[in-house]
Amino acid sequence: MQTRIFAVVLSAALACAVFGPYIVGGVRVEQAVVYLAFAILVPLNFRHLYRDGTYGYLLVWGSYLVTALIGLVLYRPPANARWDAGSTIAGMDNLLLPIAVMLVVWTSVPRVYAADTFRIVAQVLSVAMAANGFITIISTFFDISPLLRIFWAPAGDVFTVGQNSVGNGRYSGLFNQPSEAGLLYGVAGLLAIFAWRHRQVLLAVLVSFIFIGGMLTVSKVFLLGGLPLTVVYWFILRPRGTRPTVAFLCTFAVLLVIPIIVLQQWRGFAYLARLLPTAGIFDRIFASRYGDDAGIMNVIRELLSESPVYGVGVSGWKVPYDSGWVQALVLAGIIGFVAFAMIFVLMGITAMKLPRNGLRSFGVLLTLLLVGASIAIPPLSANRVATIVWLLISLLVLISEQGAKIFDFKARAQGLKSRAKAEDPSQISTSEIGAS
Repeated sequence: MQTRIFAVVLSAALACAVFGPYIVGGVRVEQAVVYLAFAILVPLNFRHLYRDGTYGYLLVWGSYLVTALIGLVLYRPPANARWDAGSTIAGMDNLLLPIAVMLVVWTSVPRVYAADTFRIVAQVLSVAMAANGFITIISTFFDISPLLRIFWAPAGDVFTVGQNSVGNGRYSGLFNQPSEAGLLYGVAGLLAIFAWRHRQVLLAVLVSFIFIGGMLTVSKVFLLGGLPLTVVYWFILRPRGTRPTVAFLCTFAVLLVIPIIVLQQWRGFAYLARLLPTAGIFDRIFASRYGDDAGIMNVIRELLSESPVYGVGVSGWKVPYDSGWVQALVLAGIIGFVAFAMIFVLMGITAMKLPRNGLRSFGVLLTLLLVGASIAIPPLSANRVATIVWLLISLLVLISEQGAKIFDFKARAQGLKSRAKAEDPSQISTSEIGAS
């Protein structure tokens, strides 16, 4: 199963599964596909696990998981505990799914096909998020919440964040939380620029739906992170000449006007306008999360006073973390906090090893986007988001270890067969054996 077609189909399936609904109980299509692939492919292909550049991620994230399990065993909540323990199963899923995605990719996607696989995954995800943007636009005119509910939460749940957000004029399509959708719109914007930059008309259409969808989420992760970084990436990779640049700027200007003119009754516009005044801009951007009396600061103080080293364990607390850093601190203490930070350091190292063909700047901008998003969302472990993020990271690691020549298509075409033979001794001909 170490073929190009299999690598592409597997990676595309992992990406598309993120857009699937809940199926049985609290199980999403995404979870079923990831863990099924892990259970079948990793044992079969474990001998193909790539060691260069992969052990660092596995060791760091594994230490996060192990520390959270130690905390689960050792932490004893006081009788007057401020918050109840959260779900152990949900906490385990948050930390195990990234390892499953990494191992599936690193055992089943040959390095020689990593670049092609990444390009196709970029195309699939950018189109899928543009389609989600189209669904979001429809949501502003028609109430399709009953149809989307199966994507937001299990059938038994009465309350959903998605339903509440729609009531506030924040639309996220198939995703339950606007922050999750906002982050994925930002990632999709970068992927669209990389994958479709030589097809300007298609790029303009995709970016239009991605930008409008991102704006309708009123997610600060997108508005302050994904959107500006996508524009920066465009100027880094823009084709020569002025027409593409002018076309992009005109498209971007129209996108800013559409929600105001066409969607005049959009309830979320008032929510968006709250970000515009300069007075108290810090509190507006961070939704007063980090003030002295904010909920997050209370969580941090409580954690540091009770179990600062290894946290309270993988079950966590029944309290919204609203931050990847706070989640790591609660689940695994200072050790988890450091491990969380080290992942971004490893991403920066991986990005600097990528070829200078758009991928290096993509890796850098993706790292910056995730670091910024981690202030408001756990980007490495959040539902649906984590699968996409770790799929991209895993493929970028394989590409970075191949070197800059991987996108030299002529050289790759000439050396593809010889590389395949080097990795699979069964392909060596009898004449070559005799000559040796």
